[in-house]
Amino acid sequence: MNFNRLTAFVSVILLVLITSLVWFATREVPPEYRLVYLQDVSRNPTLVTKLLSEQTVDEPATFAGLDVYDFAVSTNGDQIVISAYNDQNGIDLWLAQLPNGAPQRWLDCGVARCIEPDWSIDDNRIAYTRQLDNHVDHVWSATVADGVVVPLFDHQTEVAGAAPSWAPDGSALAFYDFNAGGIHIIEIFTAEESILPTQFDGTVGAWHPNATEMIFNQAVITDSGPDVHMFRATLDENEPTRLFESETNWREFGAPQWSPTGESIAFTVVDATQAGRGNQLWIANPDGTNLEPVITVSGADYGGYSWSADGRYLLYQALSLGGNAPNLFVWD
Repeated sequence: MNFNRLTAFVSVILLVLITSLVWFATREVPPEYRLVYLQDVSRNPTLVTKLLSEQTVDEPATFAGLDVYDFAVSTNGDQIVISAYNDQNGIDLWLAQLPNGAPQRWLDCGVARCIEPDWSIDDNRIAYTRQLDNHVDHVWSATVADGVVVPLFDHQTEVAGAAPSWAPDGSALAFYDFNAGGIHIIEIFTAEESILPTQFDGTVGAWHPNATEMIFNQAVITDSGPDVHMFRATLDENEPTRLFESETNWREFGAPQWSPTGESIAFTVVDATQAGRGNQLWIANPDGTNLEPVITVSGADYGGYSWSADGRYLLYQALSLGGNAPNLFVWD
C-alpha cells in the first residue's frame, strides 16, 4: 500500500461532515476516478470536483456559488444533490448534473432545513432529514423525477429521526431514532421495523454491501468513564458483537466505512497511550481481524475517509493539531 498526496486544501468542516469527500467514476473508457469535496474559500465553503489523476485544485464547479451545507452523489455518479441555505435561513435541496452542470432547485424547504440527503440504489428517491425551528428532526423522502415529498412518518407521531441511509440493495432504510435511542431500520417491501440500540445520537452505521449486516458505534460506560466502541450486527439477530475488544488502549472510535467489496472496514480510533495527540486511521476485516494501519502518525486528526466505488482506494484528510487547513491523501 502507498500514499498519494493531493495538493488540495479543504475546509475544516470536513472533519465533521464525513460524507463530504465522495468518489464517482466517469463514463470514459477506461473510467477515471473523480472526487467531490467542500473547499473553504475565504470561509465560504464551495463544492469542487477533480479527477484523481490531476494534481492541482480544480476551479470551483458552476454550482459552487451556492451556500452549501452538505451534499450527496447519486449511485451512478451522474448527479449530485446539494443542501444549500436560502434567504429564510432554511436549507433547500438542489440537483445538478456532474461534473459541473447548472444547479436547479429541487425542493423549496422554506424555513425548514433539509439536510443529510441520501440516494436510493436506483437513484429514483432521495431520503433526507427535515429539521424545523424547534430543532426536531424527521426523516422524509421524495421522488427525484417530480419532487413529490412523503414523510417517512407523519410528524404528529412520536418518531423523531435523522441521518437516513438506504441499504445498498434498496431493501431497507435506516435512520437514527432519537426517541428509541438507536438505529431504526425499516424493510421497504415488508414494512417490518427493528431497532439497534446505540445511545449515540444522530449517527447511523455502515451497511454491508449485501445489506444483511451493519457495523456501528455505540456509547458504552467503561472503568475510565463514557466511551464509544464499535459493534457488528447481523440484522436478523438481536445481539451485536463488540469489535476490537482486545485492543484495551483504543478509545473514541470514529464512524466505520465498509468497503464496497465487503472485505474491509475503515475507521479512526484514539490510542489512550497517545491521548491529546490526535487519532489514527486503520483498516481491518469486518470481524476485527487482520488489522492494518493506514496512518498512525501522532499530531494530527484524520477524518473524511471514503472508499472508491471499487474498493481500491481510500481517500482521507489529515489536519495537523493546531493547523487550519487539512490535506487530502489517497491510500492505495
